[in-house]
Amino acid sequence: MDPNIGFAIDYPTSWHLAAFQGCGSSPGALVSNLVHPYPTSSSPNSCTWPPPALGSLPAGGAVVMFQANLGGGFNFSQTLSPDTTTPIRLSDLQGGSSGSLFGSVTFHHRSVYSVEVWLGLEASSETHDTIRSVVGSIRSWAPDRPTPRYGRCVGGWEREPVSVSPELGGYVNAVSAISASDVWAVGRYGIFVPKVAVSPGDQAGRPFADMPLTAHWDGARWKIVLASEPSPVNGNDQVGSFRDVAAISPTEAWAVGGSGNYGLIEHWDGARWTVVPSPQVNLVDQTLVGVAGSGPSDVWAVGAGGESGAIGAIVEHWDGHAWTLSPVPPDTGTRSTFATDVSATSPTDAWVVGQAWNRALALHWDGSRWRSVATPQIRAPRLSSVVELSPQDAWAVGTTYSDVNGNGPSHALVEHWDGDRWKVARVPSIASESGLTRISASGPTDIWAAGHRMGASGIDRQLVLHYDGIRWSRVTPPMIAPSSGLYEDVAPTASATWLVGTQDAQAMYEQPMPLLLHTCS
Repeated sequence: MDPNIGFAIDYPTSWHLAAFQGCGSSPGALVSNLVHPYPTSSSPNSCTWPPPALGSLPAGGAVVMFQANLGGGFNFSQTLSPDTTTPIRLSDLQGGSSGSLFGSVTFHHRSVYSVEVWLGLEASSETHDTIRSVVGSIRSWAPDRPTPRYGRCVGGWEREPVSVSPELGGYVNAVSAISASDVWAVGRYGIFVPKVAVSPGDQAGRPFADMPLTAHWDGARWKIVLASEPSPVNGNDQVGSFRDVAAISPTEAWAVGGSGNYGLIEHWDGARWTVVPSPQVNLVDQTLVGVAGSGPSDVWAVGAGGESGAIGAIVEHWDGHAWTLSPVPPDTGTRSTFATDVSATSPTDAWVVGQAWNRALALHWDGSRWRSVATPQIRAPRLSSVVELSPQDAWAVGTTYSDVNGNGPSHALVEHWDGDRWKVARVPSIASESGLTRISASGPTDIWAAGHRMGASGIDRQLVLHYDGIRWSRVTPPMIAPSSGLYEDVAPTASATWLVGTQDAQAMYEQPMPLLLHTCS
């Protein structure tokens, strides 16, 4: 079968195998002693099972359907335990109408796969035996994932482990570094939680929740520091996720993301993370996407949102006591206007970047108000990230497109603020489509940008750039398998640079895992 589904089926050579695209985008396969178990003109994309043609299944006919159900709820009367492992037995399946048997199997608590069997009322004992064999042969299968090489310097990069369950996985979205021994990474990960109630509809197996991930590097290892306590649940529950983090000092860090209706903000005081109330404003995806600060009483968080379909930049400020909304200039507009990142060097100097419909968004804070600052006139730019080093030295990165809808071709964009105006900076030639999503710096001669480029095979590849105070150059990124994830953020320190992201699963029943790497020699 398709390796992305991650399962294999054995069947007799005298039987027939047909791949199909089921309900919506759900792929699957049919194994049958019939040449055409359903007419391709009416059934492959049907959301009603069995397909119409199987209503007239011959008396001696037999069909096994294996399908990946992408999304949707469980039918508990038809669902096996989430801990069910292969081989599946025919007796595991429940009896249905018209000679059908059916059941769903959840592997590793996440993805649901359905197995359905149709047997003609006069199917022979040999056919029954074959069906048992085919169902019993269904097993997990995927291309071998390269074994992570932890603690080894390979190609100038060293990967470090973090304690995330391989059954539930995790994602890393951002990283912020104070020093070589004080680094925070954030995202989300899965944990098993207690089961507090039992009812006939409960799933068997262990319930889990998706939690905000906060992991700390102390110079020797990564350790997960619990951000917020999950509510006990019986099935899958998502408590929240972090999108960005700002580490200001060993006793001062902030993480922002999404949970509930108004985003999620948490504060680190040197001992624990705690949720801090934030303004009740409608946010796109209920998520704040950027955070930065110059001190314990000067922290900014940004996102996008509004009322009645209007989408404008949202800027929030922490003054040491409470989070409040900070008004943005009216000329930023409310037509597809997004604030994507923020950087601050003092209470009187901060930058916000993003997109304002068909132009780049750049806002500057002077200690009393935000004002719009013009950016170079180029086609359909989107600024994704900004880092400020001084009032005369700031950098922003993003992507240019052929139109405001994000259609290609796309090109990586770097802009520099010299204290007077923003200018497009010269970067190394990149032959394919590309874009930059994050920028960070340890100083004016050590600036890093991360993003992606399109490889020759049409697969996204990592793109890493470095500025040494004179020019931008390409950096060979850590090698991970094609189409197995991208790096989301970068953070340099005086002695090493961190790249973080997520390694995608190689099959649907596997889970994405965090990528945390630093430069080495």
